[in-house]
Amino acid sequence: MKNAVYWIALQSALGYGCRQISQILENFDNVEDLFDKNLSRSAVKFLSDKQYKSVKSADLKKAQGIIDYCERKDIEIVTLDDDKYPVILRRIINPPCVLYVRGTLPDFDDEVGIGMVGTRNCSMNGMIAASTLAYRMAQAGAIVISGGALGIDTKCSQGAIFAKKPSIIIRPCGVDYNYLSDLKDIRKQVESCGAVISEVQPLGKVERNAFQIRNRLISALSLGLVVIEAPLKSGTMITVAYSLEYGKDIYALPGDISDENYSGSNKLLQEGATPVYTPADVLNEYLSAFPHRLNLNKAGISLNEDDIYMRLQRKYSKPANKSLQKPKKKSIVKKVKEKFEKSEEEVKIKHKLSQLPFDADDITKSVYDCFSNNPISTDEIIDKTGYDASDVMFALTDLEINGVIKQLPGGRFELK
Repeated sequence: MKNAVYWIALQSALGYGCRQISQILENFDNVEDLFDKNLSRSAVKFLSDKQYKSVKSADLKKAQGIIDYCERKDIEIVTLDDDKYPVILRRIINPPCVLYVRGTLPDFDDEVGIGMVGTRNCSMNGMIAASTLAYRMAQAGAIVISGGALGIDTKCSQGAIFAKKPSIIIRPCGVDYNYLSDLKDIRKQVESCGAVISEVQPLGKVERNAFQIRNRLISALSLGLVVIEAPLKSGTMITVAYSLEYGKDIYALPGDISDENYSGSNKLLQEGATPVYTPADVLNEYLSAFPHRLNLNKAGISLNEDDIYMRLQRKYSKPANKSLQKPKKKSIVKKVKEKFEKSEEEVKIKHKLSQLPFDADDITKSVYDCFSNNPISTDEIIDKTGYDASDVMFALTDLEINGVIKQLPGGRFELK
């Protein structure tokens, strides 16, 4: 963790995903020079006045406190000055100053990293494809990289775990922040032979743009990105945009053209993404460059002819592993009964902004104000509020995490 105190202080001063990091690397041989009290404004003219003031007032003691915390909690710190820092990540315009790692950071520059992404509200076909593809690709020697969220991400991680091969989870918050606690067991299993990574300080919460910041890392560390199942307007498509910007290969699984959940996937195929029917459709692209890493003996098995998902389900159907099971669905009768037990007055009270169970920003409040007694789609919310899709998606995630709304099939949401 070379020069960790300075890189951590710089990251705190400039924020995550700062695009001036590449210019700092070009203009300074030593990051410590940025904290020289005599640093002139002209020496960092590529920084805004606000950024310059933030660097000048950076708290090195606080940065040292983070280092001390990581040492106590066995969290590895990898800075831009370390030999272990991935070259593939350094090439982007806004590389993280610091990576916090639980587990073992692989040598991404000598590995076939494959990002696997998709919707949280996935179908059974999506779950089967995600876990099967992840298992076979991990078995063949690829490093499966996911965002550690519910749905497709979870199934990808489970598949890699089942193959007993290293995989990666990149978090939108600190590695020790209690976000998606139900998936803690999965993260622990990934740590045991792979790594959970974040550029956010260990106890940092999920903040605005956190998912975009995380998604750029998935794209940057991957040679190729596989879209399992994704609506047209979703966080997955943001990851795709980063991958295209970084010149990465894009793959997608074909889906039902009438299913909104595959609208994004099918559009990517229409625009030239490589269709995926077997793991070999992805890995053949990298075999010549990484013959020492890949073994494609079983990579040619078609996803719909593989029994990995059923084997995985049997393994994780024991009571001791409840966190890996798909939550039980309520019966239609119970859903209807619970819905009508709520009086009209209770629904109105629930919808008052003052009743939000957390401190929400103005965008989240505006998105929440779009809800009534009927389900609403992301597109309708964008039309009503005029906000960008990324802002709306973040607000919806915030509301969902805090138990205010729930997601329905087809990319629609309703009040809980």
